[in-house]
Amino acid sequence: MQVGNKVEIEKITDMKKIFWILIIAVVATSCYDDFRIDHTFSSIAFSRADGGSNVEGVLHRTVVKDEGLQLDMGLNLTGILENEEEHWVGFEIDPSLLEETGIKTLGYKLMPSDYYSFSNGSKFIIEAGSILGKVTVIIDSAKFLNDPLSLKHRYAIPFRLTDTSADSINSELDTKILVVKYINHFEGYYDQTGTVTSFDAGGSQTGTTSLENVITLTTTSLDTVVSDGMMNQIGSDFAMKIVVNSDNSVNIGNTAGSQSNMVTENGDCKFNGETSTFTLNYKVTSTDGTYKNVSSQMVWRNRIRDGVNEWRR
Repeated sequence: MQVGNKVEIEKITDMKKIFWILIIAVVATSCYDDFRIDHTFSSIAFSRADGGSNVEGVLHRTVVKDEGLQLDMGLNLTGILENEEEHWVGFEIDPSLLEETGIKTLGYKLMPSDYYSFSNGSKFIIEAGSILGKVTVIIDSAKFLNDPLSLKHRYAIPFRLTDTSADSINSELDTKILVVKYINHFEGYYDQTGTVTSFDAGGSQTGTTSLENVITLTTTSLDTVVSDGMMNQIGSDFAMKIVVNSDNSVNIGNTAGSQSNMVTENGDCKFNGETSTFTLNYKVTSTDGTYKNVSSQMVWRNRIRDGVNEWRR
């Protein structure tokens, strides 16, 4: 009899536990539904992303020559969890934004209107099922790439939102200054391997060392980059100018700051576009007459673009 009572008590206890679990589940579900309820009104806003500008309201973007000179400018539909219809957002280009306090001193210049065009005229489109709107900015390659100012973040497109099919526009996030520059396809960090053979001023070999380091190439014009070093040396005294010709042959030379380490081509110099690899053979002559013969392979590893680390392509 005692055993039976114990079993009955355990059953009642288990039923109570199940009852309370069900109550908690219902309450939790109810709270979650309350939490998920959309706001009464939707609103349009630019994001606070700055692309590395570190300036509120300014977005830095970089396009890459030979990788498509266009980019998407985006905004957000806020206040709802699910967007069931297409929305549009009108905008205008407002040069006065470049004259505002905190912006004018940065030296931005209004990008000429014939340097770019928009995919959707003067409207952002937010498709049904999405809360992100965009317009594609298409850069004119002939005009933009041949302007020296385009090598730095100087040319700006100042956006101001004007009207929308959504309920409202957030007045605190209704402007964004897009600042665009370009780099060429060769810019980035390269893993370098190879050999360096040293000679004295009389031409006698004095040693051989292997190369294994990282070289950084920075865009200076359409098909030209400057390295932050040569051989196993890093610094402005060892910078090289590297020009990639239309047939992928390469010419190398000195920069203004590296004349004390005179570079001359000394064999095959080329770029392989399929593997993003430079093969360089050159001679470096010091002011005392000693020199080094360098055989180098530099393989593209990554680049930093607008704060994003882009790895092997």
